[in-house]
Amino acid sequence: MFESIYFSILFCGLFFIILKSRFFQIEGLNKWIFPSVFVFKTLIGFGFVYYFLNFGFKAGQPSDVERFLNEGKELNAVFYRSPKDYFLMLFNIGDQRLLASKHMTNAFLWRSNGLKIINDTRNLIRFHSILNFISFGFNSIILLFFELISIIGLVLLFKGLNKITSIKPFSLLLILVLFPSLLFWSSGILKETLVLLGIGLFINALFYQTKNSKRIIYYLVSCILLFLFKPYILICIIPALLFYCIYILLKKKSILVSTIIFSSLIILLLFGTNIQDKFTSIISIKQSHSKNIAIPGLHVRGDTCLYYFEKKDFNKLRFYNDSLVEIKTKTKALYRARSDKYPSRIIEINPSDEILRVRSKSNGANSYFKTTSINNQFPQLIKNLPSAISNSLFRPYPNENGSFMKYISILEIYFLYIFLIFTILKRPKLNHNEMSIIVSIIIFTLTLFTIIGLISCVSGEIVRYRFPGLLAILIIIFILHKEKK
Repeated sequence: MFESIYFSILFCGLFFIILKSRFFQIEGLNKWIFPSVFVFKTLIGFGFVYYFLNFGFKAGQPSDVERFLNEGKELNAVFYRSPKDYFLMLFNIGDQRLLASKHMTNAFLWRSNGLKIINDTRNLIRFHSILNFISFGFNSIILLFFELISIIGLVLLFKGLNKITSIKPFSLLLILVLFPSLLFWSSGILKETLVLLGIGLFINALFYQTKNSKRIIYYLVSCILLFLFKPYILICIIPALLFYCIYILLKKKSILVSTIIFSSLIILLLFGTNIQDKFTSIISIKQSHSKNIAIPGLHVRGDTCLYYFEKKDFNKLRFYNDSLVEIKTKTKALYRARSDKYPSRIIEINPSDEILRVRSKSNGANSYFKTTSINNQFPQLIKNLPSAISNSLFRPYPNENGSFMKYISILEIYFLYIFLIFTILKRPKLNHNEMSIIVSIIIFTLTLFTIIGLISCVSGEIVRYRFPGLLAILIIIFILHKEKK
């Protein structure tokens, strides 16, 4: 009862703020437009949460939505037991492994994401824990705050894009609101909602803001948000900015020359420095982690190493309970020493009396597809590039496993590519600055799609992670559309 009253009061209050605030008042648009969008996105948000709580994952395997909601509450509860430990965990101070063992025993996402300084998964759990002070643990209230963040990001994005396209404001807004990937992923309670705010700030600073002081603040906040919640997007922006800086330094004389210099620098960095080894190692680790989650299996911890057993080998193990296991028959497993980050390798293990502790159990992913393991080999990474980019561009395929949502994604990408081709064929003459922006966006998109394709072996994962790339393609279409308003 209290949740319903609280939700109603807060919803009406936010609706009124959006209706009256100058930030949401845009010339050429009715003042009721954005309040209506807020209502629409809230309904989509409830659908998003309902879908992932009931259909998003295999039976018995909690979705990320459920885990983030629960682990945010679990972290928030630490404050009431030990405020000092809560703030240590909130700001990543002290021995996080010890604190997690003490307070987060049921938090799968928190405990399975290592001790990295910048951990976007833990950062989202931290954000959820802060919202729980306001929401009193009610999921509907948490969703409302995410929808507020989402519509602020949408307005920032709209204002920026409205400056570079001749599409009428209402049509532009309609496209942004109804674009499936943007609508679905930015209406939930995951990282993508905060990513939309970061992208909106970046695009707004790039195309809309005229005051340098405000522009710098927007860029700074945008980078912080992307750094905290999706650092790989920020990494993908760096090559695009590098190209644009080269173009500016050449005094905007030649797109071709700028592209040649940029390509030469990238080749030198990859083949002339140790960045090649570091990049290959990071991608290999991420790819291995993606496969271990996507393929049904069991992660266990021994005294000095970690093992991963596929589901087909479970009959060679003896389970004592949900947390302890023993090897009873000779079997194969993926092995990694606990002191080494990489490489992992397949080994044969003889029966042993050693009791292994279960770290996690995966039921697998519905939309898993086979990919070639990189195994820390740069030549193999290069061989994987064509399939990686192709997977990011076109998956899921109609004949693959997956939920009914895959058909929406299939229609989205093919309609988007058709409109892109149609717009290119009818494009007007572009000036050099517009061309440099388009090339920069293409570099960002290719970098993003390459990284996603190299790592992921799950179509559903690709659909979620590539939405900034699809938005980038949409922005290219907007720039190419130069008919008079």
